[in-house]
Amino acid sequence: MARRKKSKATATVLVIQQNTLASSPVALLIDGENVIAPDMIAYILVEAGKMGGVVIRQVYGNWTAPSMHPWKEMMTHYALEQMGNVPANAGR
Repeated sequence: MARRKKSKATATVLVIQQNTLASSPVALLIDGENVIAPDMIAYILVEAGKMGGVVIRQVYGNWTAPSMHPWKEMMTHYALEQMGNVPANAGR
């Protein structure tokens, strides 16, 4: 079976649930370079929280790119962790 190539325009937000219990830990992994609406992070966290406690909140991307600047404003407020190409002075 042939796989379709993922479109560049597709936003990627991956929510990983460890098991099927309603109160299980949840990991939220965001492809920050392809999610064009970081202002929706509150809604995304609410939806992910319905599956359990969101214990991992990571945003992946090239943090030196201008497209990642909107994410930088939200990192502290939503307890998001920068992943990927992180500048040395970012203080991960």
